[in-house]
Amino acid sequence: MITPPSPASMNAASMWEAKLMGEQAWRRFTPEQQRAAFLVDRPVIAAAGAGAGKTAVMAVRYVACLLSREGDDVLAPERILAVSFTREAAANLRARIERTLRMVLHLGSFPRYVEGEGIIEAELPPADVEHLRRCLRELPAAPIATVDALCLQWVAEHAAILGRDPDLRPPEELAWAQVREQAWSALVADEIAHAGSDLLLLVEAYGAHTTQGLVQRLGGAASALPQPRLSALDGEVVELVCARRAALIDVLIDAIADAQRLPAKGKVLDAVRTLPGQMPQDPVKRCAWLASLSELSLQGVKDDAIKEVIGTIQDTVDFPAQRVDNKRPGKDERRAFASLAALASHDPMLEAVLHKRAGAAARLAAAWLVKLDDCAERAHLAGFATVEAQALHLLDDPGVRRRLGSRYRHVLLDEAQDLNRLQGRLAEALQAGAVNGSARLFVVGDHRQSIYGFRHAEPAIFAGWEASIDRSGGISATLAENFRSHPALLTQVRDVFAQDALATDFRPEAIRAGRAAEDFQGRGGVVHRWRVLATEDGQPAVIKSNTVAASEVQARHLASLVAESIASGRKAEHHAILLRTRGRMLRYAEALERAGIPYDTDFPGGLYDAQECHDIEAVLRLAVNPNDRQALAIALGGPWGATDPQDRTLMVTALEREPLDGWAHACAHAPIGTVVEATRATLTTEGVAAAIRTLIRDERLTRRYGALPLARRRLANLARLAEEEHAAGTALDAPAFIARLAERRRLGVDGEEAAGEHLGSRGVRLMTIHQSKGLEWPVVFLPDLHRPFEKRDLNAKALGQVEADGLLVACHPGDTDGEDAIGLKAGLIADHLRQRQQAEEARLFYVACTRAQEDLHALIPEVDPAGPLRDGSVKCPADWLVGAGMVWDDVTVAMDAAVTRAMSANGTTRPLPALAATTLTEKPVVAVTVLLGDGVAIRSVHDAVPNSLARSTAQALGVAIHAALAQHGPGMDVSVARAALAPFVSSLTDERHRRLLARLTDRELLPGYWSATTRLIEQPVIGEQDGRIVLGVCDVLLQDAQGAWHLYDWKTGDAASAETSHEQLRQYARLIAPHLSGPLVTVGVVDVEQGTVRTVS
Repeated sequence: MITPPSPASMNAASMWEAKLMGEQAWRRFTPEQQRAAFLVDRPVIAAAGAGAGKTAVMAVRYVACLLSREGDDVLAPERILAVSFTREAAANLRARIERTLRMVLHLGSFPRYVEGEGIIEAELPPADVEHLRRCLRELPAAPIATVDALCLQWVAEHAAILGRDPDLRPPEELAWAQVREQAWSALVADEIAHAGSDLLLLVEAYGAHTTQGLVQRLGGAASALPQPRLSALDGEVVELVCARRAALIDVLIDAIADAQRLPAKGKVLDAVRTLPGQMPQDPVKRCAWLASLSELSLQGVKDDAIKEVIGTIQDTVDFPAQRVDNKRPGKDERRAFASLAALASHDPMLEAVLHKRAGAAARLAAAWLVKLDDCAERAHLAGFATVEAQALHLLDDPGVRRRLGSRYRHVLLDEAQDLNRLQGRLAEALQAGAVNGSARLFVVGDHRQSIYGFRHAEPAIFAGWEASIDRSGGISATLAENFRSHPALLTQVRDVFAQDALATDFRPEAIRAGRAAEDFQGRGGVVHRWRVLATEDGQPAVIKSNTVAASEVQARHLASLVAESIASGRKAEHHAILLRTRGRMLRYAEALERAGIPYDTDFPGGLYDAQECHDIEAVLRLAVNPNDRQALAIALGGPWGATDPQDRTLMVTALEREPLDGWAHACAHAPIGTVVEATRATLTTEGVAAAIRTLIRDERLTRRYGALPLARRRLANLARLAEEEHAAGTALDAPAFIARLAERRRLGVDGEEAAGEHLGSRGVRLMTIHQSKGLEWPVVFLPDLHRPFEKRDLNAKALGQVEADGLLVACHPGDTDGEDAIGLKAGLIADHLRQRQQAEEARLFYVACTRAQEDLHALIPEVDPAGPLRDGSVKCPADWLVGAGMVWDDVTVAMDAAVTRAMSANGTTRPLPALAATTLTEKPVVAVTVLLGDGVAIRSVHDAVPNSLARSTAQALGVAIHAALAQHGPGMDVSVARAALAPFVSSLTDERHRRLLARLTDRELLPGYWSATTRLIEQPVIGEQDGRIVLGVCDVLLQDAQGAWHLYDWKTGDAASAETSHEQLRQYARLIAPHLSGPLVTVGVVDVEQGTVRTVS
């Protein structure tokens, strides 16, 4: 055996060699890792837990494969296929393989595995060394790719056999959105051309928008199947429900017998005694029997024995709806998932109607997939699902299967738990095509980390392979040791997943620590559980648990914890904040900003559409053309315009004049003229990048942005913009730079905002749990663990359940079917999806918990999680911690006693209504949006929530439209309207995009807007209600020539007709009316999409 020299024996000139020595991963391998890495003569399934070092194992196995023999020859990289699921993962694997190869070449030795002895290092023969050098040179072209890239290559190679265009390319986001819209338009045209249309049937029941969504969603689910067959869920509904609830019916019959045997007396027992002891066979009598059981009540019952047995009957007929705090679930919850109670009141005629709709939805989804494929091919594009299906079709041909199967001697498949059913069949077909079993399949995965159900991942595929590997002559290797986390921390995490409802899936006994506590130098090993309470002026404050304010309270405490951790010696980049969604991410970024803590977010895109980018671009445009009126309007609202950024008087005055006169007026009343002249000189002598850097150094810019939230990010974004321009080359002049920005915005291709290194320091990582997979930090924070799981997918009007023969479809009732209408078949599928959702949420929580190396912080606001329910299911992640016996540590955070909002007016400026200072300190302050709950988007024109952080694309679009209308008013220039809509082009249909453009550029969108004598925009309002001070901001407040006032709110999409929006406007009217100089005669919602004004009573 050869022992390489220790790093301590090397001189300073060979420190890089010491680094390479430190990467001899196999010397630290466990016996199971050694088997997985070096037994290349047989198939291996490796179940790799979190932090188990699977990438290192794969890289070493790749080198071992290169040194394996095929006859007398060693293998070239082209004979080894490595597949991952993202481009980033594939690039990371290639880089790890390259480092491993370089290390082996440096050492001149590589181990071999001896059964029973482990690995024994031996010198490499000169021929093998030369072979590995060739492999290193050929590695950039080696087949290390994603599933989609591999399938695209196969389809292109065999285009003639498939009858397809060999030049098909994968679609960009914008192009694919256009293809989808074209396909839908083609499908609609076909459907409305004949009577009895499936589409018209669904539109009549659910509306056009909902129908489009459900058809495309069902089509997406079916496209992930080997055979995308769709059909309505067949069978008589009573029999289906009884078959699914057979075990419950047995429990129910036993409970009835127990009740009938009780010697006690009472109305509820008398009611049970009159019922048959067995469930009737006749469907009508069966439903009546269940109805009687469902109506049993415990009201007035004091006998504990009666309570217990009747409670059992109630719980059984209600299930899967379950009581919380000993309260029986409501009627709607009992009916949602096809309980026996719901069966009692089902309507056979309605079920027949819903079955017909389900058949129509299935046929439409199948037709949609055909149209999508046709439109994509005409555009020379190939959707990933189509390419994978075509690749599977190729592998169904025995000749092609043998050819492709024999091409690769070894196949390494990473993250196998994320395969969907179609991809799983691809892998099986490739292995089946191996000549004489020549392809050695190495599969690594972890069913506990399968978190991509929204991409139709099926963790059961990997579990099935793991269970059957022995039959194929292979072996399984369990990589259980976690080399990432502190053993004490891992013990607490293991306890969470050892609960009865989780233990079977998570196998907590297989979660083992790979490092000793001493390795962490006395740090960490704790799961901190914080319940954050709020106070205002020293008094407890009541904050609704699902409002933004609840996240704000947690964010403030979290920022203080990070500050304490940094003070103890950790760096900012040693911390991560992981969230289930991006909806509240901005709150945590702002809290870190206020605390002066650098942070690094995963906000995708947004650079070119950020406020600061528009301000800089406006100055550059004016330097090129001082008559650019749109640029002048933007610039006068920026750092070099009016002193008060909310004062639009200078902007309006300048724009009312002729261009040259307006420019002169602006220069006379603001520093914009001086700044533009200096910028023009810099552009001429030094170029765009130098001009941007000069503007960044201007103290007026830093002062303006320094007063806004996320100030550090705004300044760093401008530095990033200058870097991009510098990288583009000095030949790019100002007009070309401006044109490039406009083109990128038009295409919806935005740049990345500044990351941590651009913020002056690597910082706290702020990202979603899904994006954290594969990463690790010493300290991890998990806030908002009280928020309930999303139920939107379960309530969709059409649901699909994957079965062996395809996708089974069932429909919920529509709004016109009656308030009490229920769909039992849809309820059965919803129950199935609920169980799958619970399992995936548990896996997502496991991934989040196992990102931490030393400390894990769980945070909730002032709530009391109930813990797991009867069947082990939970409402939110915090329930799992309660189920593990963990308790919450209460901590108090003081909140600000008042909220201030700047106001703008491009007519007359009006002050806030006067309030005594003592009033503000004596009463809690809330916003109207807080009173109305979380259904109202909270926004600000001057600090708009980034599109990626909004709760939905629809709300982000609303924010952008509000901002454009507030700054420019209706009738804005078409270029301004296009810029406002640019980030959403990929998600808007052509028709909707044209409609919005037409509305925004229409001066008469809001009659009376431009003729008003006083026009107040974003007007703050304040008042008292129920002992609280209530704040809000009105979009538009107009006073006409007669002195009457008119209050309006801009709304888009469904928000225009939503009752919540109308109630919000009523609140504003009640607050503002007492302070107006004349009567408030109109309160209305402006539907921007339809160009109409709806009066609110």
